[in-house]
Amino acid sequence: MRRPPGILFVVALALLVGACQPDIADIPDRARHHFERANEAYEKKDYAGAIQGFQAVVDVYSYTRLYPIALYRLAYSKLKVGRFAEAEADFADFLKEFPHHELAEDAHVLYAKALSQQERYFEAAYALAKIAADPDNRLAETALEGFIEHFEVLDREKRRQLLDEFEDTYLGAYLLYTLGLEAYERGDMETAALHLRRLTEHPLATEFRDKAPALLAEVTETMARRPKVIGCLVPLTGDMAPYGREVRSAVEVAAAEYNAAHSRKLEVVVADSQGTAEGAVRALRSLAEESQAIVVIGPLSSTAFRACIPWAEEYQLPLVTPAATEIDLAALSSYAFRNALTYENQCETLAEFCSERLHLDRFGILYEDTAYGEGMREAFNLIAPRYGISVVVEQSYPLEDKSYTDECRVFRKLGLDAIFIPGHQPTLTELAAQLVYYGIVAELIGGNGWNAESVTRMGLRYVEGAIFCDAIFTRSRRPEVRSFIIAYRAHGASDPSYLAAHAYDTFGIIATALDSGAVSRPDLAERLLQVRRYPGIIGETSFDADGEAHKPLTILTILENEIIEFGTSYFDW
Repeated sequence: MRRPPGILFVVALALLVGACQPDIADIPDRARHHFERANEAYEKKDYAGAIQGFQAVVDVYSYTRLYPIALYRLAYSKLKVGRFAEAEADFADFLKEFPHHELAEDAHVLYAKALSQQERYFEAAYALAKIAADPDNRLAETALEGFIEHFEVLDREKRRQLLDEFEDTYLGAYLLYTLGLEAYERGDMETAALHLRRLTEHPLATEFRDKAPALLAEVTETMARRPKVIGCLVPLTGDMAPYGREVRSAVEVAAAEYNAAHSRKLEVVVADSQGTAEGAVRALRSLAEESQAIVVIGPLSSTAFRACIPWAEEYQLPLVTPAATEIDLAALSSYAFRNALTYENQCETLAEFCSERLHLDRFGILYEDTAYGEGMREAFNLIAPRYGISVVVEQSYPLEDKSYTDECRVFRKLGLDAIFIPGHQPTLTELAAQLVYYGIVAELIGGNGWNAESVTRMGLRYVEGAIFCDAIFTRSRRPEVRSFIIAYRAHGASDPSYLAAHAYDTFGIIATALDSGAVSRPDLAERLLQVRRYPGIIGETSFDADGEAHKPLTILTILENEIIEFGTSYFDW
């Protein structure tokens, strides 16, 4: 454990005894008497004896010229006898009333000492920082020594606050260099590079900024030689644990394949988000600081991803989520990326296919009354007009109902080409059957919720010919997909879902960016934005300027009560 700060303030304290003797002519006799007796005790370092007299001057004769010196020496005397809270309050009063007094600089330093003696180290460090930040202050060096003692005992969050507050000052330049050098000496190259990069852009031309490029070059060279760590931030406990295990398995499969084919290895470190935003932030900080990850795959939920973004910016650490679906998440930060099965990605794929391949342009939307259904409805309405598709009618349906008479009647006699039904079982097949019962003839279009064996088992002829999409089809004939599925199963997992497919491709995209020469976290973030047509198992993937991945999804249909890839026949299976 670090020793609590013990500020000596030798220079500052030496100035106090006998300093600033006031002219006491024309002062009331009683006031002069109290002051002279107190001052005599003060100069003999009898601080307990000095307090009573100075207190009388402060309380009764504050209108005289004796008041500022008496208040200052009263505060100092209380500090010396251990009445730290009272000394703090008196120094604060002095600084408030006499900010430009010749003893104001000394008062600032002693105010910090009073705070420190009460173990209020962050407040003491802040008070000292205000002095140390000005190199022209005669007590800047003394304040800097005291600041360093306090800074060392603060936690990371408090250190971050101080650095953010004073970064553009002389003190900030000193801190950036010192923290960068300390991180370099303990082997934490990512943190060293983070501080030194910030220092090279510092607004003040200091000796620290001059020394930063050379040290940064050493750090960068060391980073280039070290194995790269890829963090995997997923829930391994809690309700979302099954999804976390699926993503972890896919990342481990991808890492094993990469390391088998390359001399330079990539290490995967898995951290448990515990299924909460708070847990995700804790795990992210561990991956950034202890594991020194250059990039993190995750988190999975939109809430956790959003909570981690400020820390990703603090660490300049790219986050790539393979699952979060909230709109515009990737646009929140230059370090936020998404390669996931989003509502927009699905609707883009479906709208393009239905318009250009099937020539369907009059749609109705019948969506389940859930966040999934509402999200898909919004995305389709946004994207459909780009492909000449008009949405004629929209209607939600509740999951708890078994009869959808009212919903079906809305869609009668509208001459629809297709009905977009973003939903899940068992309501999908019940709804499809009732649409047929009410004589509604239209193509049934859906999202990834349709890609389930129960749809064909329960839907029978009512879902025949339905068109839907997904990121992966476990009976695909594509060699790269088959290879992944075999490896995934061999890893001890069941058939992979779209989560596993996106996690697998995400690792491959990151590895490709690292192979292109990315050394640091910011460098990797820039190279991810340059990814174009990466040949993933989902499809050729590219990132846009916001860090959002775009790729074609697999179009599926139902033929002879079997889900197949569109364009193949039943006999191919």
